[in-house]
Amino acid sequence: MACRSIVERCSVQYHYADIQNHERADGAFVLMVNEYQVDCPEMTFDIVFSANVIEHVRKVWRWLPELARITKIGGHVICVNPVSWPYHAAPVDCWRLFPEAYHALFDEAGLETVFAWHGNLVPIDRHWLREHGPGLVTDTSRSAGRIPRIDQNYAAASPIRGEK
Repeated sequence: MACRSIVERCSVQYHYADIQNHERADGAFVLMVNEYQVDCPEMTFDIVFSANVIEHVRKVWRWLPELARITKIGGHVICVNPVSWPYHAAPVDCWRLFPEAYHALFDEAGLETVFAWHGNLVPIDRHWLREHGPGLVTDTSRSAGRIPRIDQNYAAASPIRGEK
């Protein structure tokens, strides 16, 4: 299910940016000036959500401060990236980030890590999950009662800049 269809069910206003600037006729498009700059004022959005994008950003240490800039104080930057997905240039494929990488990059970007979690394709042991993965929702219907493999890393952070 596309991210947009998820948030629209919640009556959330949705905007999107695309490095190739593929504008649709829906009025929700935000122009990318270049691969590290979004054409909008500071503190515009409550949530900036990046799903399977960060691995395609050449210089994430330049890009994440831009996400922090356009996120309101008290808002969140949420990033999701694959763990072991095969190389897939679109136009480049540079990174597989783990929680420690998110902590370091968020800190450098002026973001405070709220949550960081690592998935993998190795079968997840139920004892490990009980200790390290509380709250993880799993769909066991397709895995015959086993815990499915999750090929994603998740991280969320909030801006920590001073009052304007």
